[in-house]
Amino acid sequence: IDFDIHHGNGTEECVKGLVPRRIQMPLPGSWAPAYKEVYKPWLDEDDAERVFFGSINLIAGDDFYPGSGDGADDDEGAYPNVCNVALTPNRRIAPGDLGARARLSPAKGRKEADRASAEFRERISARLLPRLRDFGPDLLLMSAGFDGIETDHYHFLTADDFRWITDELVQICPRAVSLLEGGYDLNPKPAAEVRLPRTRGDAKRDAESPPTATVKPEVHDDGTLDTDCGLVVGALAHVNALMKA
Repeated sequence: IDFDIHHGNGTEECVKGLVPRRIQMPLPGSWAPAYKEVYKPWLDEDDAERVFFGSINLIAGDDFYPGSGDGADDDEGAYPNVCNVALTPNRRIAPGDLGARARLSPAKGRKEADRASAEFRERISARLLPRLRDFGPDLLLMSAGFDGIETDHYHFLTADDFRWITDELVQICPRAVSLLEGGYDLNPKPAAEVRLPRTRGDAKRDAESPPTATVKPEVHDDGTLDTDCGLVVGALAHVNALMKA
């Protein structure tokens, strides 16, 4: 299960390769079409029945890499164990538009996070989780990406969304392995500062540059700090849920 905000197209190709198929070569439009046969089993001809792949990813047209994973190309006949869950972006803020994200007011940012969170949970609950339960995995591999968190570049998910998806997955299959994928909010937030009382002897200097002291960041129940970057916040929510499973 891949919940990086970008479609897990590489893993999907590996899983689709477990079934013999004919694919068109990616050639220039002016060239004659060419095709090739693809079949790459891992163990034997029953592999396709023993592997399930699911991706939860953002779809925002061809400008958002890799432009696939909207679920429309899922062929339940040929690939019954491939499931893509498409998420929709903010209508006014394109993924990666950092300027527009910076201008978003806290209230509007909270509203967008609520919308993104509701869609995330509703679509996963309706489309992915029932099929995964029916498949009944005995090993769960998670491609855990946190580039969809609200402080990153692309979407507006929260740390609690990553806790939720982890809880849901390990309830279906507690035997799990998690592999880190994306996450680009890497810079710690600046620590809060307070002004110190002015001293009489340094009145002139203090007037030009009032002395300050850094406030020690608050440690939350989940182990995060006020200053933690988005990757740390999302990853800790995920890891804490794994540890409780």
